Parts: sequence; structure tokens; C-alpha cells
Amino acid sequence: MLIKNGGPNIRRDRVVLFPFDDYSIPFQHGLRLQLVGHKAGIDRRKIVLGPGGPEAPDSKLVVYYGTVRRVGDELWMWYLGQGDQDKEWHERVCFAKSKDGYHWQKPNLGLVEYAGSTKNNLVDLMGGKHHVQSCVVFYDLNDSEPKRRFKMAFQSRKYNSKLAVAFSEDGLRWEESPNNPVGPGFEMAGGTKFNQCYYLTGQGGKSYFPPS
Repeated sequence: MLIKNGGPNIRRDRVVLFPFDDYSIPFQHGLRLQLVGHKAGIDRRKIVLGPGGPEAPDSKLVVYYGTVRRVGDELWMWYLGQGDQDKEWHERVCFAKSKDGYHWQKPNLGLVEYAGSTKNNLVDLMGGKHHVQSCVVFYDLNDSEPKRRFKMAFQSRKYNSKLAVAFSEDGLRWEESPNNPVGPGFEMAGGTKFNQCYYLTGQGGKSYFPPS
């Protein structure tokens, strides 16, 4: 197969194409490609994780710019939440867990104060003091250093939305890297580990983060 997509022409025997790519997919003549959006918002019974109650750190917004990982026999979710006590756009990393992926619990972690109480599900990343725009969590059980078995890539106003990383032993208490920021602005949405390398997927570039 010869790939022509505006860059150098490349020959490949095998390629991986995304179904929403309406440019690189070959043999499109006579076909109509359409991306079908998720419609869970129409039937609220299908929402598996909704906003919290009054004065909760996610009472205003629940945003899945986060990650779900299997840890033992549970599914752990890190997501972004904004509460009704925030006067401006300020999202923090929240935590939930589930046995089946449908029924989620928001445990009281007692780590970060919000609305005068630590009875909430906020993880301790920067003490909740800085807005987090997106985050991706990796769980590396084989890491020889226990304090780094959970790894997080994230964006925050603290680092002018550039790529930053943090590490944790329990996935709840996070220590930032002293080398932050470690990369340019990148609005991440997912990640994986392959051949001992960590990969992030998302969007970015000059159109999203112009040079300051």
C-alpha cells in the first residue's frame, strides 16, 4: 500500500487506520463515512457517574478528561470535577471506583479540603490549588520503585498548560516531578505503554497553545 496524505509517500504492508479518519482510509469511492456521537445525555438513566451533591468538588461539572485503570479486582477512575464553590473555571482531579464499570462509588479520601471539609473524593495533586485541564494515569505494577507505580501526565495552569508529570504509590497522593514542565502544551485524552515507552494521545500544536 502506498500512503499519500500530504507528507512523504510511504509504502507499508500493514497499517492501522482510525475509523474517524476521512483522509487516509483508502477505497472511499462510493462510501459515506459518518461518526455517530454518544447520546447518553438524552437518557439520564444511562449516566454512570453524575455530579455530586451541594458543596461537593464535582457538584457543578463532571468531566472525563481522565483515565480508568484496573487495579486488583476494581476499576479505578480519575476524572475532573468542578464544584459550586468555584467562581471561575477550576477543575480538580477526583477519584471513583467500581467493580463492574456501571456502579461507581466516590470514596471520602480525606486528603484535600473543599468547602471547609476534607470529606470528599479529591486526590492530592498540588493540594487542589491549581486548575487541571486534563490528565492521564498509568498503573505500572512492575515498576521496581513503589512510589512510582502510578504515573500521571497532566496539564495545569500552574505550568501554563504545558505537559507535567507526577508520581504516586497509591494513586491518591501525588508528588510532582521537580523537572516540570517536561514538554509543550498537549491536551491529552488517553495513553498506553508499549515496548517500555509511555504514549499519550490527544490534540495540541500551535493552534491550541501558541508560543507565549
